[in-house]
Amino acid sequence: MNPIVSICLPNLNTRPFLPERFETIRAQSFQDWELLVYDSYSDDGAWEYICQQAASDPRIRAWQGPREGAIRSWNPVIAEARGEYVYIATSDDTMPPSTGVASGFITSAPTRSLHISGSNPATTVDTVMTFGRRRSRAPSITASRSAVRVSTPPSA
Repeated sequence: MNPIVSICLPNLNTRPFLPERFETIRAQSFQDWELLVYDSYSDDGAWEYICQQAASDPRIRAWQGPREGAIRSWNPVIAEARGEYVYIATSDDTMPPSTGVASGFITSAPTRSLHISGSNPATTVDTVMTFGRRRSRAPSITASRSAVRVSTPPSA
């Protein structure tokens, strides 16, 4: 059965922040989630830590891929998301125990939703973007300093 929420965590060299990040994800009051971690070949011990976490919790899936920048690193995790809702989590931040439920995006969004959170001005959106509930292809994320766009490619 698919989880309700897919928490997507792109990562590159944020090892000092990962213990608190994983703790705050596991401490969520809403537990029907999966955690997808895409690591861009970290060289600070982050990948080894992520692998330990994935080995200890079946809700965590992790893999590595090329460095393509912060925004493009969202695409692989979104493409693998199985949840009805997608939450982009920055690897150097935390989340309060009621993230999602408290903000209302789990209960109020009528279609597949994407929630982006972060402290970088180029990526902070703090809103829910929706795309079609049924999609045959994964959406693609692009961003500039003023906007983040989610576009769903046409069906093949």
